[in-house]
Parts: sequence; structure tokens; C-alpha cells
Amino acid sequence: MAKKLYWLIAVLTIGTLVLILSQPEIKGKKNIIWITALIYSLFTASIHGILAHSLEPKYRKNLIIYPVLMGILFGILACIYLIIIMPQIC
Repeated sequence: MAKKLYWLIAVLTIGTLVLILSQPEIKGKKNIIWITALIYSLFTASIHGILAHSLEPKYRKNLIIYPVLMGILFGILACIYLIIIMPQIC
């Protein structure tokens, strides 16, 4: 059930981001950076939740590389956000 909820959050955040990028009158707003930061945070959390619930608990406890993979994923998503999405909005 939680995995489906995370998928729903991911799809809704991507849809909201596409909506923001497709409407030029929204891009000029003052609070758009805070809104996209919230969207990015929700998307990152949903991806983390999907991956975390994909692993079985008995394997996750023994994986030392799991936190490293989550850090790498967070870094990649941050670079995508800063290099691709933010220039489109600002």
C-alpha cells in the first residue's frame, strides 16, 4: 500500500512540474522557487520511498551500500534539479 502511495506522489509531482513548466505566466511568480523546491522534495522522498519499500527488510539491514546508493541518487536528482529544471523556471 505504501509503495502505491509513493508512486502516486511521484506521478503527481511530475505532473505539477510539467504544468508549471508549460505555463509561462506561472514562471514569473516570486514564490516559484519555493514551490519547485517543495515539488523536488516530494519527488525525492517518493523515489526514496519506492526504493526503500522495494527491498525486503532482512536484506536492507545487511546492506551497507544502501545508504550510499540513496546518497548517490539524491546527488543525481539534485544535479538534475539545479542544472535542468531551475534554469527552465528562472
